[in-house]
Amino acid sequence: MLAKETPLGLSHNCWPAGGSVIRETLHLCRNNTGELAVFLTELSYTVDAVDFAEGALTRAQEERAGAERVRWLCLDIEHDDPAELSDDGYDLITLRLVLPFLHDRTRVLDTLAARLRPRGTLVVITPVLATTPEERRHIALDEEEISLLAEGWSQVERFDAGGLAVLVLRGPARDCAAVEKGRPEPQSVVGVCAVVTDGSGRVLLGRSRRSMWELTGVRAGSSGLLDDTSSHFSW
Repeated sequence: MLAKETPLGLSHNCWPAGGSVIRETLHLCRNNTGELAVFLTELSYTVDAVDFAEGALTRAQEERAGAERVRWLCLDIEHDDPAELSDDGYDLITLRLVLPFLHDRTRVLDTLAARLRPRGTLVVITPVLATTPEERRHIALDEEEISLLAEGWSQVERFDAGGLAVLVLRGPARDCAAVEKGRPEPQSVVGVCAVVTDGSGRVLLGRSRRSMWELTGVRAGSSGLLDDTSSHFSW
């Protein structure tokens, strides 16, 4: 599968290839084989190769024991503490066969985008529903889901790699800035509600002037005291 992905997506304008500058990449993969991690080191990248399945990661590490500049990490990117990841960010982040298994894709992508260095690239490789056999469609994305992934990025390119969609995303547009504000004016809202039942335990409701059933309640005035609120109720 890697041979199909490489010429059509991964080496097609996804990142600067070669050169003497060592760049950092975060590679997230399900059932990691280590192929892509090693391929990236050949393009002068140091790689944090992440998989949530410890068995798959151990197997990849054993099969690629001679690989240099690869750090193997067992991590659930959606739920685990990302403290092991680089604090300095990444020039490239790749997600291979990962997105369909995430429950909160928007949050995860936003978190990853925040780890990209300036001019960094995020590459998503995912099966497409239209080209996936029916019994495996639960691990594929449809066109609407793929379009949602592209929202919030200033540059989006899409390639095909043997039935897989390869999305190359640059320039996250969800930038936000923290602005210091002054102390707000003190405000408070107080309400009191009582549930009234009859001798049989049935809840007694009132009927409003708008013909709506509602529980007995009272609004506390700005100068009223909670101790006086009970005087507004009659049983």
